[in-house]
Amino acid sequence: QNEAMVNLSGRDALNAPLQGWSSGGDGSWFGQTTYAHDGIASAQSGAITNSQSTWLWTTVQGPVIASFWWKVSSELDYDFLDFYIDDDLRDSISGSVDWTRRTWIIPSGTHVLWWGYAKDGSFALNADAGWVDEFNFTPRPRSVVNDYDNDDRSDLAVFFTSGGNWYVYSPGQASVPVWNVNWGFNGCVTVPGDYDGD
Repeated sequence: QNEAMVNLSGRDALNAPLQGWSSGGDGSWFGQTTYAHDGIASAQSGAITNSQSTWLWTTVQGPVIASFWWKVSSELDYDFLDFYIDDDLRDSISGSVDWTRRTWIIPSGTHVLWWGYAKDGSFALNADAGWVDEFNFTPRPRSVVNDYDNDDRSDLAVFFTSGGNWYVYSPGQASVPVWNVNWGFNGCVTVPGDYDGD
């Protein structure tokens, strides 16, 4: 694991001079000016060979909206530029893909954003690299209520007690017996409140 250097070797190349960046794997990402969506500079995947990978990552504190531009020139369907949020693969491109913008909603909490260029066991086609440019993130106003597990979705639970009563429950609030709420269409329980933030 190597800390990506300042200026064209990392931070300024990604248009995020205050963001901390790290790079590692079998090669380190670097800043260059040949390929850039903004016409100035971008970060390029490290030089690797077959069966190797190179990674770039940063940490953000959610909830935020994160966006970036990326591009790949690789062996189609065999060598990939991937994007992860924590350990969850969210997107992947391969072959000849020109600059494309991606936007992601990052939930509450601390999260690691990863970009990785990985090769299979044989061949190298095209430029054999991936690029990332113009990384940006902005705070996301909370638009939900009763989000007790920080997944940006409203939480409401209905449970059955040993005494034979149904209750509606929101963590941190008193349980509400089902006979105190309204029965909706087809026997559904409706609870007054704006649970979707609209």
